[in-house]
Amino acid sequence: MDNGIAKVSYRNFMRARRPELYSDTLHADVGEMDRRQFEYHLQTLTSRKEETAFENFARLLAEKELCPNLIPQTGPTGGGDSKVDTETYPVAPSIATLWFEGAPTAAEERWGFAVSAKAKWKPKVLSDVAKIASTGRPYSLIYFISNQAIKDKDRAAVEDALTAEHGVQVRILDRSWIVERVVRNRRWDIVAEALQFEFAHKAVSTPGPHDAGRLRDLEALDAKIQAAAASSVTFELVEESLRSAVLAQGLERPRHEIDGRFDRAQRLAEKVGGSQRQRILYMKAWSALWWFDDLDEATRIYALLESEALSSEWVWHLDDLVNLWTALQITEEPDEARTAALRAALQRHADDTSKTTSSLWARMQLLLMDLAETRRGKGNLQATLAAMHEILGQVRRLVEFPIEPIIRIVRELSQFIGDAPGYDDLLDGVIEIERERNGDRAAGELQLQRGLQKLERKKSYDAIDDLARAQVLLAQDDCRDQFITALAGTGLAYESSGLFYAARGNFVGALDRSLYSWFKEGSVDGRALPLLKKLAWTEIQLGRVPYVLAWVKWFGPIRTALSLNEAEVKRLDEELHAIDQILGILVLRTAHEDWVALTRLPDLLSDLGLEMSRAAGLFMLGYESKIREEYGSGDDDLDQYFSQWLASPAGLDLPEKPLWHFRTTTLVSFILGCRIEILVRGGTTSALLGESIMGFLEAFYSSAARGITLISPRERLLIEIRQSESAKAPFSHRHVEDDCGETTLIITHPVLAVADLVGDGFEKPMFDLFTRVTYELQLNAEAQQFEEMFAKFRAQDRAHYAARSIISLTNILGDPPPGRANDWLKDEGLSDFPLARKEAWVPSSVAAVAGADVSHDEEASGDRLRPEHLFGADAIRHRDLRVLSPIVLPLWDKAKWKGTAVALPQAPGEIVPPMMALAFEDFESGKKIFRGWLKKIGAANQDGWLSVTIITGIRRSNPLAYRVVVGISESYMKAAMSDKRFCALAYRMHDMTPSSSRNLDTLQEHFRRSGFVILMPADFKGASSGLALARENFDLGIRISSLQFVPAWEVDPSSPLVTAMGGITDPVLPAGMTEAPFMQRLQK
Repeated sequence: MDNGIAKVSYRNFMRARRPELYSDTLHADVGEMDRRQFEYHLQTLTSRKEETAFENFARLLAEKELCPNLIPQTGPTGGGDSKVDTETYPVAPSIATLWFEGAPTAAEERWGFAVSAKAKWKPKVLSDVAKIASTGRPYSLIYFISNQAIKDKDRAAVEDALTAEHGVQVRILDRSWIVERVVRNRRWDIVAEALQFEFAHKAVSTPGPHDAGRLRDLEALDAKIQAAAASSVTFELVEESLRSAVLAQGLERPRHEIDGRFDRAQRLAEKVGGSQRQRILYMKAWSALWWFDDLDEATRIYALLESEALSSEWVWHLDDLVNLWTALQITEEPDEARTAALRAALQRHADDTSKTTSSLWARMQLLLMDLAETRRGKGNLQATLAAMHEILGQVRRLVEFPIEPIIRIVRELSQFIGDAPGYDDLLDGVIEIERERNGDRAAGELQLQRGLQKLERKKSYDAIDDLARAQVLLAQDDCRDQFITALAGTGLAYESSGLFYAARGNFVGALDRSLYSWFKEGSVDGRALPLLKKLAWTEIQLGRVPYVLAWVKWFGPIRTALSLNEAEVKRLDEELHAIDQILGILVLRTAHEDWVALTRLPDLLSDLGLEMSRAAGLFMLGYESKIREEYGSGDDDLDQYFSQWLASPAGLDLPEKPLWHFRTTTLVSFILGCRIEILVRGGTTSALLGESIMGFLEAFYSSAARGITLISPRERLLIEIRQSESAKAPFSHRHVEDDCGETTLIITHPVLAVADLVGDGFEKPMFDLFTRVTYELQLNAEAQQFEEMFAKFRAQDRAHYAARSIISLTNILGDPPPGRANDWLKDEGLSDFPLARKEAWVPSSVAAVAGADVSHDEEASGDRLRPEHLFGADAIRHRDLRVLSPIVLPLWDKAKWKGTAVALPQAPGEIVPPMMALAFEDFESGKKIFRGWLKKIGAANQDGWLSVTIITGIRRSNPLAYRVVVGISESYMKAAMSDKRFCALAYRMHDMTPSSSRNLDTLQEHFRRSGFVILMPADFKGASSGLALARENFDLGIRISSLQFVPAWEVDPSSPLVTAMGGITDPVLPAGMTEAPFMQRLQK
């Protein structure tokens, strides 16, 4: 292939393709003094008696070229009493660090200057240097500046002799140096000012629109940088210094200024550490290559970058090397060793398929290197283009993959390989991606706008649908800002709905995207801090103390990276104090037996600035005297103080016990009224899988509670996660049923990295598990509802994103993340406080006290549910929904309740309770129902959990017919739901059609006399004339004190019993009544 481009200047080539990167200032050079005129003017200074003007000129030029810190001298010509014409003065290192002209070492050393216009320069330099040396001042360098032309041989000999004689380094700068610096660095303004030379014409420059903006920005940046001289070096200052260099480069300022600004940015970056230094070096190499055609400098910097980037764990650190390698090999054969090393580093990342995006990007970079080498006749162009096309097909929904530069490269390739086989297919793929991306972006921005409006109006469920769809559409690298907004907005909507694991997943994803620029470019998105704070509060609401500590620990680095001002630091400290207050409640709720493993906790909390929580920890460990000593509490009643703290209203939204994850941990959520518990029996991997599953379930069903029609009748579902070497990857599940008919889902997984846990094979087992959970939730959903969730709202997309957020978690906190107490407390450098408290602390009974204002929870908690909101579900959080039910629907369906029998024990003269038997066709399943009740409430049923209601008069056509309703008693429901959350009750009903009222009258009479009835199961024999009761029937008996007899027409419309009235369309009514009151409510 023709290599004609090698003959073209880098600068000219880039300027022709990207003119906007270069200066657009129009320069009109009209009659500027030329080099020969200037040399003649210097040579004839003495004839015009301009020695003093020359001294002033020499000082001004030295300030620009050598050191800015020069003192002008007064007195007779030749230096006056000070023996020097000028000298340096001391400058603070913080100020010298910010210089971009001159040498920063001049700030720490003392230099003396002598200036002379005498034709006989040698006697003059000998005399002046001797005088300066005789002063005894600690000069480390003496300059002699002359207007004479001095031969290099003579200059070097005199410098060496004087340096040896006086012990001070001497440098002689002659006319050639002066002329070269003035001409090359455009110092004509100094010539005009100091030598009072009148130019025949002036150079006129007219900035174009690009340069006009650059000049404004550069002026503002320089002022800001100088103002920061007295402050410590920050990441922000480094970024501003780098930006100033790029602006000067765009203005095409003299190279010494551009390089000086890059060098300043590099010095600052080395003070703060981090990856900014690499980016600065790369930008300087880019400048050397494309602005100054300096291949040697670019190659030198490549070697510096290579030593750091090749071993990096971040593939993005290799981007700079690939770009430089590609540029350098345009005009010269690539160095084989350099190329092999770069390819090996990229291949290492390409082989690590656990990091999908990094692996694909490394493969693409290798292909770009292959593409570059095809110019020299190496490789197979068609195969390279085909491989690029294949990768583009895999990255459409990978938001981290930087697709934009690849699209730009493919477009530009048309000029060089447009006719090559395979190029058209590659271009077709790019066109399809562009079509999708542009359409998706426009739709995503509209969806985002609508979702944020609904979130602002507190329409949480509608906001979830819109914002979650927006995050899918905006999952593009060039839509990063909007994507982060959509992620965070969906997280806020999840939080408002009481779905904290799904919210946490989105907040973690948004934070990962915000920090992505930090890991890749060294800059931090300002939204990282509010996301960190939100995550800390979310973990507090979940009770997961180790993760609260993990997010709080990030406050310090983010505070430094964002260069917060004094007011912002104060607000962050106030937020940390608020977190400390509420975290202390979780510390006080920690079980006594757990403190044996938490003896290093107080020191850890102190290290993180959580002093109030530390005091709570010391108190729970039994170190009250230490609290009095260190916190100045004197004779205060500590028991009363901590009891009041524990009883503060802020604790109402916290779990009863914190999750420390010692050996096991339990994740709890309420979804559509069902309490879902995920019991984690394994280590960190098992816990992360539990978080992934809970996030998936919460996200999928998040907006399903919108109409309160899709509510689970199941009270509780238990899922266990276990690690097993023989388990199928990534995980599998099975269900087991106990002798009470309760099902538990058992999930097993092998030892896996997080990326493999939720990698390519993740979707099928997750969907299989989701299908089983949906069955266990016993949702009475119509097919249309699921079709809408899948097709219209794409609930599966948002659910998979929440599930895969554990990858983002490990990106930020490391793999494994510190989610267990031991991850924090294994540090032997922490002080140990052995448990001194002998028995569990029992807080004193105190009235709840008003707590400090805590800003985080106002929006998340929402208003308490009011009656008018019962059918406006946006005011109801999933955690506010409770299902109270003694009914396990699959088990009841299997048991087939066929009838109800009444029996009286034979005990003449005694008041004995009647017996009421529920007759089941599948007696074994019926016995499981009763065993489950006995396991939960015992035979006494003391809290009145289980109740039986008999509704009479259900059919006008058969007045003796009645309905038996089994459910939760209203008294128990009212006590359990005293906090006014929305409650759903599930009943099981059976209609009886007796030929007489004798049995029902007997039951009612004996219940009235005894006060309770014994409820038991019975085996229904369809062919028999009665029920046979054996010993096992009585062993399963349960005492029912809340047996009610209610005529159908008396059922109050506001009673939960209305939901058990379905199918009763023509009840018996008293005279004068035309419709039973419950009918209208039932229709509603």
